[in-house]
Amino acid sequence: MHGRTALVTGVSRRKGIGYAVAVRLAELGASVFVQHFAPHDDEQLWGGDDLDAVRAGIRSALTEGAVFGDVSAALAGPDAAAAVVRAAVGPTGRVDILVASHARSGGEGSIFDMTAEMLDGHWQVNARATLLLTRAFAEQFGDAGLTPTVASELLSRGITLNTVNPGPVNTGYLDPETTDRPLDGMLEYLRTIPFGRFGEPTDPARLIGWLVGGFSLAN
Repeated sequence: MHGRTALVTGVSRRKGIGYAVAVRLAELGASVFVQHFAPHDDEQLWGGDDLDAVRAGIRSALTEGAVFGDVSAALAGPDAAAAVVRAAVGPTGRVDILVASHARSGGEGSIFDMTAEMLDGHWQVNARATLLLTRAFAEQFGDAGLTPTVASELLSRGITLNTVNPGPVNTGYLDPETTDRPLDGMLEYLRTIPFGRFGEPTDPARLIGWLVGGFSLAN
């Protein structure tokens, strides 16, 4: 991936999937730009992290000639996604890879506890921001509007689109001391998993590294 630049969102914690992805892409030779929003993590039971340590960890994985950059941004706003992509272009003049790893956590539970405000918050960050990031990323390669067939539309522009559903990955919310879920139910669910363990952030990171690295095309 030497000479390519990756933008990874949702990189606020060293136990997170976004961090594992950023480190993996750096190890593969890419320059890496990350978006983080520490206030969100600080509100969760599993807590936030030292952003300087997050930055240092990614920098230490860079290969010769690659650079690192980052920005703090709340993705709930309608203009945030485009601003993040513009910031990511700055260090190298380009962005070749987008990994939308951000997510708004918390507020899950009974439908009777849901409010319109909670649903709006999840939609704005988890769905709308991802679509707007994809559009802003695609616009570097020309005017590409998002449609229900966005994957095939972007393919004609040389952009491949994949969705990785990592399943239950322990980013801190499955640790007994910081979980927000009933421990008995969590252990019961664990017994139904064929591998006998929850996922770790490096699991989806390896898959994403393979997808964006072109190895699938080479084989």
